[in-house]
Amino acid sequence: MLMFISCENKNSDNPLLDTQWSGIAKIPMDKEIILEFSKDKMDVILENKVIESTQYEVKGDHINFSKISGGSPCENGAKGVYTYEIIGDQLTITTVSDECVARTKSLKGGVYTKIEDFK
Repeated sequence: MLMFISCENKNSDNPLLDTQWSGIAKIPMDKEIILEFSKDKMDVILENKVIESTQYEVKGDHINFSKISGGSPCENGAKGVYTYEIIGDQLTITTVSDECVARTKSLKGGVYTKIEDFK
């Protein structure tokens, strides 16, 4: 009998899958938020409440966002393209292009720290 065991990380194509990251966003004042990534959705959490939901897709070192709902002045469906980098437990997100100026401003310069005890 031949058995194959995979040691492949379930997050190899999407290292953000099932993770949470804590950091400061300008909404419009500096506030501590959590970015929670599930299969294809990122929720922005402020004071234990989801304030924005965005569909996302990881392609290499890029994240494509499309707003689903929330309190920002961005239109639902507003698209943005960002690069991201994970070094250790730090996530940095940098704007490439975005239809939503408010999202760009809120994420600008942000470094997020991984929350280890999530899922």
